[in-house]
Amino acid sequence: MIFADSLPDFKSLLSTVNIPWHALCHVTAFVSAFVLHKGTMSCSQAASLCHQHRRNVATLTRFLCQVEHSSDLLVCVRCAALLLEAEFSCPGDFLFLLDGTKRHSQGRYLENSFSCGNTRRSNRQDRKGKGKRKQYKNHPSRCHFFICGLLLTPGGLRLPYCRPYYTQEYCQEIDQPFYTDAELAAQMILNLELPPKAQVVVVGDTAYDAQVIQAACSKRGFRWVVPVNPERVLADQPNTFGLTAQALAGLRQAKVPAAVLAKLEGLPSEVLTQEAYEEQLRGALDQEEWERYRKPLLRHGRHKRRKVRDLQEDLSEESFEPVRLSLAEGPHRQQRRLSASRGGPGKKPQRTYRVHRRTEDVQSVGEVVLLFSKKTTPVEAGEKKGKVDKILMSNAFEATTQELVAWYDLRWQIELFFKECKSVLGLDHYRVGKFIQVEGWVELCLVTFCYLEWYRAKQLLRDDISKEEKSYWRRARAHDLGLLVRQRLEEEEVELMCTMMETAEGRRELAKTLRAACSATSGSRKVA
Repeated sequence: MIFADSLPDFKSLLSTVNIPWHALCHVTAFVSAFVLHKGTMSCSQAASLCHQHRRNVATLTRFLCQVEHSSDLLVCVRCAALLLEAEFSCPGDFLFLLDGTKRHSQGRYLENSFSCGNTRRSNRQDRKGKGKRKQYKNHPSRCHFFICGLLLTPGGLRLPYCRPYYTQEYCQEIDQPFYTDAELAAQMILNLELPPKAQVVVVGDTAYDAQVIQAACSKRGFRWVVPVNPERVLADQPNTFGLTAQALAGLRQAKVPAAVLAKLEGLPSEVLTQEAYEEQLRGALDQEEWERYRKPLLRHGRHKRRKVRDLQEDLSEESFEPVRLSLAEGPHRQQRRLSASRGGPGKKPQRTYRVHRRTEDVQSVGEVVLLFSKKTTPVEAGEKKGKVDKILMSNAFEATTQELVAWYDLRWQIELFFKECKSVLGLDHYRVGKFIQVEGWVELCLVTFCYLEWYRAKQLLRDDISKEEKSYWRRARAHDLGLLVRQRLEEEEVELMCTMMETAEGRRELAKTLRAACSATSGSRKVA
């Protein structure tokens, strides 16, 4: 950036934001660097990107501690993008995708981090080519965790949300309450900015099959689709007991004496109620033995209640119906943003699932819709009868099976969002010591992502571009959007240089500016 001090139209996006002028300049520097940086993104690149307005690296590093500026800014940018979304007037559902992302580091004293459990090293004989030092020091890999949400609008706009995860030790240091990842996701659901009368579907993975998520969706009238937790059990199941072989094995592990087990082995292993089971044991054991071993006898003798995943054993192959999703067509084509190589002219990509649908009463959830899904037939996969790939659970009774599968199929968009933020923008490139600076870095990276989405929506509303150009803008993701912004910036600077070359005074000013830019690039110019 030789002449420009900000990205195209970025100042107009922030024209109504009420933050200090110096903070606005620092935000501009960071957002420009997230889009235009070369190599690893850093505060040094943000300080030296604009040759006309170079900044001190320490000033930008200290600015990252002022999280309140960037957090308010992110809300304003999201609202501005939603206002442009209203111009499209596209009917359809809003999808709010939930997932978490980690950033790993080898730092031993990394603030607000937790170990990932990967500190165990392999045997020395298995480490071929490694050093043979006996004093190997193994620092545990630690990570920062962020709970993220991605709002997909019917027009294809993508708006990010993020909440940092605080460990219990860090919460005690900063005097803040501790929240789990599911509780943080529920807070994002409750604070979601939406147009009036918007129909929203919340989609997550198994980690968000939580009661707090379902309560937040119920409070706001949202529908939800999540993979069912494997430990979920069916409701309205009576407690039954019996001395099965598995129960006797559990009693042996609980160190019940062999003399007591010998008295129990002759009892019938029939299904009994708790009262009949206790009466049977009292008749076989002494009063002292019964009082001493009552708890393990009841714990191991209780039959396990039937789980949701056990229902797949009763399913026949005829009960599965094919569900075909057309990726390049349908109501969700703009939210998928297929590339031209996959969804271009003449190409009709699709996915086929075989789904069984039923309604069941699940413990602690209530009556829900269950979808047992798999992609291949048993003949093709050679799998066992009844084995499924995924079990989905939803409260959207009025939705069709194809709609439920299509909603969950879009969950992969948040994984692509993580890839774009980390690989293209540099979300995980930070090298700062305090976690409050990490929060500022992540917020500014998400502001950059919102700016690219806002700029894309603004270009799609133009009437002076061709149909092919609109198609390219509609398919563009973060990498292509960054290239288009860079191209627009270079075009503006070339036009400005051509204008300055028309007059003698302009040529002198151009030569002065280019000399200053070259000296700044070579490092000979001192930075105040």
